[in-house]
Amino acid sequence: MALNERERQILKKIEQNPMISQNELAEWCGITRSGVAAHISNLMKKGYIQGKGYVLTPPRYVAVIGATSGYIAAMVSGIILLGLAFCASLLIPKPGEQK
Repeated sequence: MALNERERQILKKIEQNPMISQNELAEWCGITRSGVAAHISNLMKKGYIQGKGYVLTPPRYVAVIGATSGYIAAMVSGIILLGLAFCASLLIPKPGEQK
């Protein structure tokens, strides 16, 4: 679908600054915030903008690496294979941070 001039302006500004607010866009375009919201909605319907939402900070983890051992068994082509496995790791959120 074709874009009108205002949608092109708004899309260009969003490309330059993806974190720009609707209020900032409204001020820059000289229209109301609700007008910007309508244009953004049209850009979403036309497929130029994927969606909206908040950008979240991913949780940080502390890696604790240790070792453990255990026996494993597998059957390959009717032959039973036995072995010893060594492996373990654990990610623990830093204190005060969520998983």
